[in-house]
Amino acid sequence: MIEAYQEYNQNDFQYNKNLGVNMLYASQLVKDGFQKEHASEYVVAMLDYILEDEKAENAIDEIYDYLRPFCGMNYILQKYLVQCFGTYTIIVEDHEMWTFDTGSEEKDSVKIIQELMSDEGSEKIKAIQNVLEKSSVQIIEGSKRQETGTIWEAIQFPVEKDNPFKRLIAMYQFDEAALRKQKKENELLFSEETPELYMKQAYICYCLEEYVNAYQFLRRAAEACYSRKLYQWYFIAELNRYLVGKIIQSPTERVEEEIKAKIKQEVKKIQLEKIFSKVPNIGNDGNQFLKDLYTFQMNYQVFQEIFKSSKRVTEEAATKYFIHSDIPAYKKMRIKVEDYFFYLEENYLMLDRYGECREIFQLYIESYLFSVGSRDMVSKGDSVFSEYSSNIHADKLGSFEIFLILRYWSVKELTAAMQKYSIEHLEIEDGCEAYLRKIFKNLLLQKTERVFSEHKIFVFMVLAAKLNLDSELIEEILFGISHMIDGFTIRTQKTVILNFIINHYSHKKLLGQGKESSGQKRPALEQLLETILSVLSTMGAEEESHYIGLIGDISNIFRQLYGTCKKNVVMPDLKNGEHARTLALVYPICNEEVKEQIKDHLEAYMKNAGGEGFFIYHDMVMNEIIMPSKEYEESIWKALPKIREESKNKFPNAYTILLNDMVNLYLNQKIISEDKYREACGQSEDASVRFLGDMEGFDYSHFELEWLLSCSPGLRKTIADNAVAAPKIRSCFREYFLAENNDKKLLKIYFESFAK
Repeated sequence: MIEAYQEYNQNDFQYNKNLGVNMLYASQLVKDGFQKEHASEYVVAMLDYILEDEKAENAIDEIYDYLRPFCGMNYILQKYLVQCFGTYTIIVEDHEMWTFDTGSEEKDSVKIIQELMSDEGSEKIKAIQNVLEKSSVQIIEGSKRQETGTIWEAIQFPVEKDNPFKRLIAMYQFDEAALRKQKKENELLFSEETPELYMKQAYICYCLEEYVNAYQFLRRAAEACYSRKLYQWYFIAELNRYLVGKIIQSPTERVEEEIKAKIKQEVKKIQLEKIFSKVPNIGNDGNQFLKDLYTFQMNYQVFQEIFKSSKRVTEEAATKYFIHSDIPAYKKMRIKVEDYFFYLEENYLMLDRYGECREIFQLYIESYLFSVGSRDMVSKGDSVFSEYSSNIHADKLGSFEIFLILRYWSVKELTAAMQKYSIEHLEIEDGCEAYLRKIFKNLLLQKTERVFSEHKIFVFMVLAAKLNLDSELIEEILFGISHMIDGFTIRTQKTVILNFIINHYSHKKLLGQGKESSGQKRPALEQLLETILSVLSTMGAEEESHYIGLIGDISNIFRQLYGTCKKNVVMPDLKNGEHARTLALVYPICNEEVKEQIKDHLEAYMKNAGGEGFFIYHDMVMNEIIMPSKEYEESIWKALPKIREESKNKFPNAYTILLNDMVNLYLNQKIISEDKYREACGQSEDASVRFLGDMEGFDYSHFELEWLLSCSPGLRKTIADNAVAAPKIRSCFREYFLAENNDKKLLKIYFESFAK
């Protein structure tokens, strides 16, 4: 409804909007003083404005009209520059803009390029230049005639840029404290004169997962932007409000049901297609860029581009090139994804919680990881024209990739990708270690109200386990998690924690490795172990099985690095005989006084432990608390058939665990009755157990090379030293590689242990 008699009134505007009526105030169109007696003239002016279809007089006018909506936005997607300038045979690709029509002053493309490279131009030229400054374009390439003749020379015009992350650097660094500070500072600046500030505040709330607050600020942003005729921001605010409203309805969001119900009713009334149809034509072929947003066409198109790029990345990593003059595919792909990312973030588009958006980033990360993890394929050439050939792939991860991994991948997804591409080690670009330190400290402070939300600190650890970090940073990480883990995180993330420790231990990166550790500060491993034991001490014996592997491996690594713990007590409560296996595992790293207490306690416990004592026996023998006992072995062999029967269809399976324990004792030459041991292993349904029970008599047609992946380096050496097993396994490797299999982990094991 056109209002030509009254000046703009926010309360009236909102009241009518709630009734489904959008008010168009003529007073906002009139530049001179508003006078209601001229209402009839204002009505005609408003109708003319609505029907206005400005015709461009030249190429610059056409370009300006197409790009006009982006003058008021913070970033433009490269796609729209390609569509706009492509009409004039101007190429926008990667970070550059140029034309093939160099040397011809009569061509529109040359004229456009020259005008855009000029420091002096019309207001429309300056507006277009401003849009380019908010894009991926860094260089405009043109040409000019030399003064001495008609020869043309190429010139480059750099496009001035701000740091794309400047306004949202806190988000990039996962700095919740800085985001909350910005949020508080913004509260003092809100007004109808700064409608974009409502958008920024909503986006900060969105990053903090405060979705109800984000929704409320978006409502205010939509009103303020509409009243000031900022129609692109108005539509984005309504689109965001619709998307955030849907997120709030998720069962994982802790929002009062009354609020959820109210927002649900409001979201039902947001009809994006209707809103789009009512937005005046502000350029870009009838607001096409807005339609691309709410129909998700932009996401689908970008996904297709990244999918094609990822295939090219794979091809280049698997192909040897004598000459490759183009920009590598992985670099082109990064430019495209950065462009898409900045378009979303800089324009406060809240799309990245939706699958259509996340899949783009996840596909990019996976492709980039594949590229970084690819081996060099270099070979010498035989002619002067082909001295050597090589494949093309990324060498290092950058901070952008690290950010995307942490923001868009879970522990499960990142772990799966590492396994899929057999990635053992990743290099990072210069400066990334400082970035890792910063975000780790910030991640430690993060909290979430979402139900069963996975803490990003563990995604960080999966990635960090593959990086060449200095010992101090590794210590910081271990100290950090030792102060934030609880029973739930230990149970769900123990594999992540253990892999992080083992990977850095195997690369001699833990504190004290390769040098004397005496006199150093308390190692982080000791603090971590104490935390784990403290958590376990509050739980019953039935929970102990979830901690045994973690405690055992940490204790073993600690013993080899540091010997004895600096603190006197690193064990759980001894009352009622609970956590006996844990006591056996930490025994080697305790001082002599504590060792005596543990030994006395466990020996007394074993007398009445019954079947539970079978598992404690293994730990006590392995940790040299007691010597191997023929009598106790006999009781285990006697009870084994019954345990096997009772363990069927159960998890964890006591029979499998116990038999594996006996295998471990055998491999460490701590079994007395070897005949009965072999007999027990031969009855196992697990072929790997049968193999370890009798390497000489095993049928190697049933051998699986994957078993070697779960073996410790010491066990692999034992297998490789066996006169029967070693040649048989080499034959299995030969068949495996002849079938063109190339698992990197198995290849490494072959050359380390079995190649001769």
